[in-house]
Amino acid sequence: MASFLWRWPMSRWWQWGWSAAGCIIVALNVVRGMTATQAGPWLDSLLILVFFTVMSWRFSAPSMVVAPVPLAPLTFLGAVGVAGHGLWSGLSLSEAFSSGQAWSAAVMATLAIVAAIAAPFTGVPTPMTGTLDFPVREGRWLVAAGQGRIFNHHWGAPDQREALDLVRLRWTGRSRRGLGLRQEDFPAFGAELLAPCTGIVVHAQDGLADGVLDLTNVAGNHVIIDNGHELIELAHLRQSTVAVRTGDRVRAGDRIGEVGNSGNSAEPHLHIQASRNGQPLRLRFTDVTGRLGKGRIIGVSRHRRQRAT
Repeated sequence: MASFLWRWPMSRWWQWGWSAAGCIIVALNVVRGMTATQAGPWLDSLLILVFFTVMSWRFSAPSMVVAPVPLAPLTFLGAVGVAGHGLWSGLSLSEAFSSGQAWSAAVMATLAIVAAIAAPFTGVPTPMTGTLDFPVREGRWLVAAGQGRIFNHHWGAPDQREALDLVRLRWTGRSRRGLGLRQEDFPAFGAELLAPCTGIVVHAQDGLADGVLDLTNVAGNHVIIDNGHELIELAHLRQSTVAVRTGDRVRAGDRIGEVGNSGNSAEPHLHIQASRNGQPLRLRFTDVTGRLGKGRIIGVSRHRRQRAT
């Protein structure tokens, strides 16, 4: 285990540290808010919990990797408990604001709410793809990085600005089992990957190892399909599962591989992007309505997949 942890990329250590810090801050503010006898500290703790609830729900920040459930429901329950304590104790909102202690937390909570609402609309006007099939058969998939520039690490690469990173969630709402020490602890790993459209495979690569950070082959094992209107790229596929070759013709719904963790990847997930003449396109899927911003959860069942295709 120690050697495995030593090979983790810095992004994973940062994820763990940020998540642990979030847990500690939330726990301290729940205790502080539930034991407060004055309005100022009570409201300050409540608004900090509101901030963390919105950030963890909408942006997965911090990502929850050290607790058995995601941070959002924990902070929400903590906020409800702290709010109930204040109402039961007769603490006054006006008194809290007049004390000046809660103003900074109020600003933080307000900015988080505004960012959550505005995030999908903070990009630039971008043409859309034709209607594509969602490329997995079943499961609940979280948009870990998506449309808009807020908390979107793709934004710095113009060709990836409309790309999506999709992680599969377990019933607990987490993307991994336990500490996620093995590839198989992630439900996304090995998930069947289907062609989102009919077209010609213009590039297919396999043979790169999973779980080994590769900054040279950042896409890892991947497939690019030309449907005659745009290029669709699906990246970070599992080693030795790419089922197509360059020049193959595929139909929408054909198996093209499995979701993996190859290339520049912090955990097993699917990266999908589209472009036309070198310009990024916003992805549009059958039976998936609305903007696909970070934090969106897409539920896919075999029945729905069959209807969609």
